[in-house]
Amino acid sequence: MSSKTSGEPPKKKSKVVQPSDFVKKDNSAAGSGSNEFAKSLQKHRKSAADSITDFKFNKKRARVLSKAQEFPEWGQGVIYWMFRDERVHDNWALLFAQKLALKNKVPLHVCFCRLQKFLDCTLRHYKFIFDGLKEVHEDCKKLNIEFHFLIGGCSRSAARVCSEA
Repeated sequence: MSSKTSGEPPKKKSKVVQPSDFVKKDNSAAGSGSNEFAKSLQKHRKSAADSITDFKFNKKRARVLSKAQEFPEWGQGVIYWMFRDERVHDNWALLFAQKLALKNKVPLHVCFCRLQKFLDCTLRHYKFIFDGLKEVHEDCKKLNIEFHFLIGGCSRSAARVCSEA
């Protein structure tokens, strides 16, 4: 009997990678499961490539805002304009920017622009955003990447970073 006639919803197809693929089933210490998961996920990330320059990057996962086809000789750095994906890990566009910066031996700058008003956000939402940006700043510092928190319109703020860099 098919699932349509039995009244049961169709079964989901399993994803390629499941969190349980990374965690060994060990109940020896309560609460250690999430720590083990984080360690195994970090190990899995590192197994993708020895360096970001060796990583096989899917260019469809990022959008280049410049019309330039090649990195200009006069270029002194790469700016990654952070907006929606406020994270360092598992951020395809940031990986692409980092790879471009390393390839051209220039510094990488991560910029986040806070607008005067954003979607009628509540204080609670802004706190969530800023707490996340603190983590981004700490992760960038560990990776020797400049992080810029800017206030105002992005075009003016990004231009200011370019002139200061």
